[in-house]
Amino acid sequence: TSQKPKVVIDAITSYYEDTDNSTYSMSGYEIQVKPGVRLSGKITLPVVYNNKPIVGIAYEGFVDQTGITHIYFARDEVNACEYRAFGMLAFSGCVNLKHIEFPENLRTINESCFTRCQSLIVSSIGNKIYRIQSNAFNQALTNPAGQTSYNITLGGGVKILGSGAFS
Repeated sequence: TSQKPKVVIDAITSYYEDTDNSTYSMSGYEIQVKPGVRLSGKITLPVVYNNKPIVGIAYEGFVDQTGITHIYFARDEVNACEYRAFGMLAFSGCVNLKHIEFPENLRTINESCFTRCQSLIVSSIGNKIYRIQSNAFNQALTNPAGQTSYNITLGGGVKILGSGAFS
């Protein structure tokens, strides 16, 4: 069963680059684990707070949460999941993270976001993701079939792929 995470939600205004290189802003919240809290198992993250969307995972938001195995995003008939960015080092060191649901509106996976997530299995990355920053999946990813190569299908929206994104 999924548990409600013990998180800190901070107000932010984030700026994103759209596919036509224009920028737009979205006011909302970022989410991160409260200092000193250890999470484990399957986690379901909220999509709204104070009637505003949560638009991203904060810098180091879930860093070194070694007990987390799965991350999902709440389903809400009224509020769409508006997560647009996973911050730098957001899930770094989550060594037992096997699965993360990529939100439909996710646009950016920042630098070293999944560094050292060596249990993570990813087969595809959504069509709306525009930017995968440098070292986003550094020292990460498990080959589910034990083969020597690993294939990930990138959505057609990926325009920026940072150096060593999948090293």
